[in-house]
Amino acid sequence: WLWNSNTSLPESHPSAWKPYSAADAGKLETAYMAGTATVKLNDSYSVAFNDTKAGLVQFRNDDKSRWRAVRRVGGPERPRGVAPKPAHVVICSDDDEADGSWPSTDSEDEYSGVVSDSGSSGD
Repeated sequence: WLWNSNTSLPESHPSAWKPYSAADAGKLETAYMAGTATVKLNDSYSVAFNDTKAGLVQFRNDDKSRWRAVRRVGGPERPRGVAPKPAHVVICSDDDEADGSWPSTDSEDEYSGVVSDSGSSGD
């Protein structure tokens, strides 16, 4: 699992990507294989697996307008019958919001698919 650490570089540039820690990669893989919509990595960041506009994204828990692309590299395919659930995280394009911000996602319903590891100390 990799996250885009340098958005000034093209996504095709190898230096644009950094690997997640082994612990976070394990959380991501477990949630991905289960078809979970979103996984909370720590108090600061979560990852949405099925955003309708951007696909895999990492976003700040306190400011969802701050996000970066995520990639899964290698690993087995999801088990048959496990489909990704909608992430309920919306990435706005320039056409959607003039300031590029996301719509508010404060309702509890929109977080019903979030997996959290409350014992995590974060990275």
